[in-house]
Amino acid sequence: MHPLDSVATDPGFQWNIRMARHLLNRAGFGVPPSAIAKLAAMKPEDAVAAFVDFERFPDTLPGPTWLASTTNNREFRRLVSQLSEEERRRLRQEQQREAREAISRLQIWWLDRMCHTQRPLEEKLALFWHGHFATSA
Repeated sequence: MHPLDSVATDPGFQWNIRMARHLLNRAGFGVPPSAIAKLAAMKPEDAVAAFVDFERFPDTLPGPTWLASTTNNREFRRLVSQLSEEERRRLRQEQQREAREAISRLQIWWLDRMCHTQRPLEEKLALFWHGHFATSA
């Protein structure tokens, strides 16, 4: 038995453009008209499967390639210990500026990914869980 069987057999249920738009709004970000028509042409269970079965759609969007590389902490502390207090302060400020820029670029990258993904429910779930864990950005 399919989970949607009880809904689909309800005499008042009609799978149509309005219902497809509602599903797209709930399971993704934004509603492109081409997606509404494509979804409305499917059976309701196939439409839901198109969102839930992420692996059916390849993830073609590139990951962020500009993230800072990891630094050897021991080596970094050794180098910093040889700097003057003024040089350390400047280095700290530069690192903070770079971190702010990286967070800003990451936020823009993620928003772009949400808008262009073939897996909107996956991104919506990532945003949901992002809001439930302690994150700074």
